[in-house]
Amino acid sequence: MSNITINSLPAQTWNRLDINSAVVDTAEFTPYCDGGSTDNDIDIKTGMGEEFNSELSSVPVFKIENSGKAVVNDYIFTDNTGNARRDSISLSKGESMIYVQKFNTELSLGAFAVQTKIILDDNASFTLVQIQKMGANTFYNDIGAELGKESQFRLIQIILSDDSTYTGVRVTQNGDNSDFDSTVAYKAGGDGKFDINYIVDQYGKNTNCNIISNGVLYGNVVKTFRGTIDFKEGASGSKGAENEDVLLMDDTVRNKTIPIILCHEEDVEGTHGATIGKIDEEELFYMQSRGIGEKAVYALLADARIAAAASKIPDAETRDAFLASL
Repeated sequence: MSNITINSLPAQTWNRLDINSAVVDTAEFTPYCDGGSTDNDIDIKTGMGEEFNSELSSVPVFKIENSGKAVVNDYIFTDNTGNARRDSISLSKGESMIYVQKFNTELSLGAFAVQTKIILDDNASFTLVQIQKMGANTFYNDIGAELGKESQFRLIQIILSDDSTYTGVRVTQNGDNSDFDSTVAYKAGGDGKFDINYIVDQYGKNTNCNIISNGVLYGNVVKTFRGTIDFKEGASGSKGAENEDVLLMDDTVRNKTIPIILCHEEDVEGTHGATIGKIDEEELFYMQSRGIGEKAVYALLADARIAAAASKIPDAETRDAFLASL
């Protein structure tokens, strides 16, 4: 095991807030599934940072090919499999692809890691769907993407966590008129940490970025959401927005939300916001007056947030199967 720093903010704030980064003891990572090659690795930045990238450097990388239809991989971790997986996707000019990653285990086995790197050429369109049901395990999910001119990257993350989850996403919009749209929905609880780090670097002109996060926290979980939109010099005409809505089910939850906008260019438009709290008393009373108990109310609202994100999954078979499981 080694002690590393992950999910660092690109612009540091007061250390006393304990939000600049996360320090973790990572496990010994062994490959999940045979095959792949480190030659398939893509040299781009990811959300968790260089130390985590180095930690996975010996894990083979699977090159995910564009088959013309949705590619669905269901990673089911057991005590007979490894605990680390790396994927790379490169789309040529004008290509389109949907990739669904499902991470599942019903066992308590320790720590797992997944890294996904993406390069989109001009006019390429890519949708990444991640459905995480890792139960009482620590899960590291690292993503990096570079976008060419007029390319589109859609990210849908559904996270159901009963232990510590660390998610890092870094998107570099090099190309003019590139577009990044992200939807995150989560239910996180237990006694662990729930740590998310989004960094979007907008270099190209007239780029667009939109990050929406809706979640439910319960138990004794300590949650941190870092969302940084960075308008680089030359990104004139670009827009960026981020918003998080957090429902607190228990008084023992600790929540930290840090939306950040950095600006090196004048002609840009950036917005951010956060709503954090419990159910409105009038809304709760209304539902209880119709025979719905308080716990059931929270459960309904939690499932509604997850279902809203799942409804955006473009692969019908994946979408319908997940919604049926709620």
